[in-house]
Amino acid sequence: MVIFADADPQHHARKAVQAALEMIQRTAPLGVQFQGTFGSISVHIGINSGLALVGPTKLEGATGTRWTYTASGSVTNTAARLATLSDGGVVLVGPETARRVAGRFLITEIGQRQLKNITEEVMVYRILGQ
Repeated sequence: MVIFADADPQHHARKAVQAALEMIQRTAPLGVQFQGTFGSISVHIGINSGLALVGPTKLEGATGTRWTYTASGSVTNTAARLATLSDGGVVLVGPETARRVAGRFLITEIGQRQLKNITEEVMVYRILGQ
């Protein structure tokens, strides 16, 4: 998970999409380079924009207690579900991110999808490039 914070909502959405496209661009040659040595390398990316709860979280597990600093809430949950929905090398975004980056990136509408643990269907968009 990566959090892009900025006073300008359009700016951090654009930074997130640009970073996602660069990750895919840089990962593709690694898949070719290590083909046959490791399993396939693919990046599944989901981006969603909005307010998130950010702060320390206490995790209890078999190995003890640990703290992590994370973001949570419906915005991050939707982003995670979009990543699960995407194929390797594909960037999927929610409607708010699509609105914020419109005109800066090539976007196509995938359609409404029911995402796990999200009550209402979400309109899903795919980023095609710049």
